[in-house]
Amino acid sequence: MHNKKCIAVSTLEAIAEPLKNQDVIACAVMDARCNQVYTAIFNNGNRLCEDKAVLIDELGDELKQYDKKIVFIGDGSVLCYDKLREIIQDCEVADENIRFVHGSSVGFVAEEKIKTGEEPIDSANLVPFYLRLPQAERELNNKKSLKKEI
Repeated sequence: MHNKKCIAVSTLEAIAEPLKNQDVIACAVMDARCNQVYTAIFNNGNRLCEDKAVLIDELGDELKQYDKKIVFIGDGSVLCYDKLREIIQDCEVADENIRFVHGSSVGFVAEEKIKTGEEPIDSANLVPFYLRLPQAERELNNKKSLKKEI
């Protein structure tokens, strides 16, 4: 191990990075299947909520509070736009050339975190953060709980 220093970057934050300097609400969305998305909301690069997994209808209810154009960005953007455009009048999907996460966006977010004083961690301590358990693990837990009930 080379004990390299790292900065943890949220995938959703990296997805929203291209909209950082635009005067819009950036709604980063990743399709989580079953009418759900992983999402985080940003205004000019400022985080408005933590990363979370929600139903698309719940996201729509949350987005109604903003009186600014909402731009969906990420692999769930078209899905959200199609589902929510009737209740959120001023919304659109990000241009295709910026819609999906780029490695450079991860680097830009990490650079900004360093500039604002975030301390790097050892690469050995960098671990993924999941908003919910993977489906296989959820199904296994369900089977285990069913066996306990019998």
